[in-house]
Amino acid sequence: AGGRGRPPLQRAAILLASALIATLVIIWAAYGFHRGPDRPLRNVVEDWYATQSLLPQYPDGPPDIELRRARATTRIGFAGKTLLRVKEWGVLPESYLFGLATIRRSSLVRESFLRGQFSSTGFASYFFWTFFYKTTIPALCAIALALFTARKTKSRALPFLLWPVVIYLAISVQSSLNIGHRHVLPVVPFLYVLAGSLATRWSERRTAVLIALAAVASVIVILPKPAPVWGRHLSYMNEFAGGPRRGYEKLLDSNFDWGQELPRLAAWLREHHIDEPVNLVYSSMAEPRAYGIAYRNMVFGYWAEPALPVDQTKIPGYLAIDVSRLQGLGIVPEERNTWKRFLADHGAKEVGRAGYSMLIYRIER
Repeated sequence: AGGRGRPPLQRAAILLASALIATLVIIWAAYGFHRGPDRPLRNVVEDWYATQSLLPQYPDGPPDIELRRARATTRIGFAGKTLLRVKEWGVLPESYLFGLATIRRSSLVRESFLRGQFSSTGFASYFFWTFFYKTTIPALCAIALALFTARKTKSRALPFLLWPVVIYLAISVQSSLNIGHRHVLPVVPFLYVLAGSLATRWSERRTAVLIALAAVASVIVILPKPAPVWGRHLSYMNEFAGGPRRGYEKLLDSNFDWGQELPRLAAWLREHHIDEPVNLVYSSMAEPRAYGIAYRNMVFGYWAEPALPVDQTKIPGYLAIDVSRLQGLGIVPEERNTWKRFLADHGAKEVGRAGYSMLIYRIER
């Protein structure tokens, strides 16, 4: 109550200071109020600015030898200097600062996939499409209708609901770290609350008709292609993206495939009484043998053991491949179509799936 009599600038300064203190306390609490081990923060910051300086010359990422040369001469910018100074002052945990610098460095050049295209510097429309494909059609209709009708309302809550979305998305589209829809999830609560406001307008005939038509259209689109997603939520894609069965043609990475299907692959092999080792192209971190899978690790497959070249694929036999590697994510451009060509050349037939993100083929010749 006493704060109401203060000048506006003083009140704003108090609010900002309070927010800053609360932020610092929360970050320290997340790290157990420990500084963490001393990490080579300067090396990461130097790599960050050296990479940034070389991007015009090497848009897909500079070679290591060029990066080492540039580190010695590249000037560290304001943000990097600030991180180094904050470390000296001990204001934030060292592990937190190291993570910030590492993410900033890695985001400069990071392969991303969108609608059949690859980029090392991201897509301006990436988060629009992830939201469009990963949101249910009824929710999209409700949000669109709420935005359409919002212009008629004089509610004081409207700026609170819309401006955070606009600001967050405006910042997000500038990021080259295009690896997952999860990065824009903070806007979802605001949009869903906005969509919920339609309930207050239900009594208006035109709004009620529009809501009913949107609901009917959603059902018409969804019903012909039912695809269960219970327990398979990561691979959910709406029908505009082809549903979860074909969603990998539009989005990959944490939008669809994070190597989550080994348990389902093991179950599929047991159900079909397949005891022979399968040719496996699995791109994530888990150990397939931990799930009882007998396999031959093929090229671009499991990182923790030597991989066999394509010409050593066991034929006749089965090939289980996750959709990330099938599309060529994480593979140098000249070899991206390796497994697509192999499957086409050998007339491979898809005989099953483990979830939605791992395809199983039978190869006879």
